Amino acid sequence: IYIAAPYTSHRATSAERGAEQHARFTVITRYAAAQMRDGWAVFSPITHGHPIWLHSGCELDASAAGWAEVNMAMMRESRFLHVLCLKGWEKSTGLAYERQWFHARGVPAQMVDLEPHWFDSPMLQAYCMPDDHR
Repeated sequence: IYIAAPYTSHRATSAERGAEQHARFTVITRYAAAQMRDGWAVFSPITHGHPIWLHSGCELDASAAGWAEVNMAMMRESRFLHVLCLKGWEKSTGLAYERQWFHARGVPAQMVDLEPHWFDSPMLQAYCMPDDHR
């Protein structure tokens, strides 16, 4: 399963951007872990890439283009696409690209609307929970 979700933040300050991206990473990684507990092999570019980027001293290219080769290799191997409908998912250009790519290959997107318990802290609620869940 390839797990697609929004990641890039457009918040005003670097601290806010970092907080939002970390919140998204947390929810997405929890979802990936739940899928693995259910016996699925998963790849989440955010779960995989976020800690690598942090441990590079934030020197690796954080853009979609910077991760395109790695993500594309995983997309080619994935038979399923799960789209996590976190706050802002409809506006994510990277997510739109992933959906189009899989669609062109006959892989439908399974849209995943997480229940409110996935957002168990004020930070996760603020940055990740869709407005219609409040």
